[in-house]
Amino acid sequence: ATRMNDTFSLGGNSTKCERCQGNEKSHEGAGFCATLNCTDGEAAYNHTCNVCPYNTFAKSGDTNCTKCPSTKVSNLRASKCEVTCESGKRVKNHGCITCPKNTFSLGGDSIKCERCQDNEKSDEEAGSCVTDRGSGSCSPGIRDELRVICESGKKIENHSFATRMNDTFSLGGNSTKCERCQGNEKSHEGAGFCATLNCTDGEAAYNHTCNVRPYNTFAKSGDTNCTKCPSTKVSNLKASKCEGSVTL
Repeated sequence: ATRMNDTFSLGGNSTKCERCQGNEKSHEGAGFCATLNCTDGEAAYNHTCNVCPYNTFAKSGDTNCTKCPSTKVSNLRASKCEVTCESGKRVKNHGCITCPKNTFSLGGDSIKCERCQDNEKSDEEAGSCVTDRGSGSCSPGIRDELRVICESGKKIENHSFATRMNDTFSLGGNSTKCERCQGNEKSHEGAGFCATLNCTDGEAAYNHTCNVRPYNTFAKSGDTNCTKCPSTKVSNLKASKCEGSVTL
């Protein structure tokens, strides 16, 4: 009787053909089985050399394809798993995904996108965080925290340029906070600094505005509060002094 594929017999009075191992193939003549000579990236099983699929690998002589770790990838017929992510991407589930806005990654075998500082934004390629408006960028992974980015009167907030609140100021640059003006000051146009209120006689500078003094009080220019008249004197609205007398 003729042997079946991938079996062998020593002949003689043998009544049975023995099956070759999965990594073997019956030799011509079928007197014995020979080990398959598979190359790197192929696994010897089912009596043939099988190409390893994506995200698996095998060395010559392996009898199966080994799955890559989730942080690595491979092409067809791979002998090892490699990292192929570009700058601005990270590895996930044997593939590369783009880092979200205001995060960055150097690529390679990185499995995490790092968050930018509040006074930074990620560039278009997300390989680094930068602190300017696109006029320049940092080398991958280097944060530029010294570059002046905000105009005077603005601060950095949530990776963007926030306009100041009323009666506050900021010197700009990489400032993340607007400072509040004194009560007798008002923020200057542009809000790069605070200017002292120029109130006239009869007005007091507080709450960032010039306030008209009520009856029986007075104030001189530059005062930050009203002074009450003595009980023997009176004053009109917007008075700079107390006058007259009251008959008791």
